[in-house]
Amino acid sequence: MQKIFHNQNFTLLSLLLATVFLVLVGCTPEIGDACERSAQCPAGAICDNTVPGGYCTISNCAPNACPDEAICIEFGQRTNYCMRWCESQEDCREGQSCVREAGQSIGYCYLAD
Repeated sequence: MQKIFHNQNFTLLSLLLATVFLVLVGCTPEIGDACERSAQCPAGAICDNTVPGGYCTISNCAPNACPDEAICIEFGQRTNYCMRWCESQEDCREGQSCVREAGQSIGYCYLAD
């Protein structure tokens, strides 16, 4: 009887740990996520509150220096930000559009017009 009890405890513990792992992995912040403060963004990123709902980004990025889910976009002559990349509208949050510059195969998520 004790062996069965031990197996049930092990199974419950395994399920609990798997659930916690999935929740933590699913909650890892990324560039482009909504935020209220920078602590909700990936390490080294800031929360841009000028975007409705906030936008996790990295300012003053260099080409090819953004996290995997983002690309460095130049706004104006001296302002670069890591922006969530997209191939279609479905890759972006509600209220944002997949903006694609002429000749580019991928775009970035930005405020919808």
